[in-house]
Amino acid sequence: MKRYFVRPAKYFLRKLNLYRKSRLNFHYIEENKKRMRYADFRNQGLFVGSGVIEAGCKSIIGARLKQSGMEWTVKGANAIIALRCATALRPLRRLLGIPCRLIPVL
Repeated sequence: MKRYFVRPAKYFLRKLNLYRKSRLNFHYIEENKKRMRYADFRNQGLFVGSGVIEAGCKSIIGARLKQSGMEWTVKGANAIIALRCATALRPLRRLLGIPCRLIPVL
């Protein structure tokens, strides 16, 4: 007789757990749907995925920090990253009319 009660109980608990998870997911979507306008962003020509950001990090940061034989302290790496990002943003700042005085020249 146990066998007949165990299966439905496991099935019910599995269903209950899925129901709770799905409620959490729906709640998350409802709370954040203002930020999830991916179609609008794509229509504006903006990038939605992380591939562009990862490629930028690889070319700006990784290319400098991962050269042969280089070793960095955290403080030194942070300083170089800040410098590289500031240099990479210079053309964008000029385009937007933001003064470039504080950006170091390399």
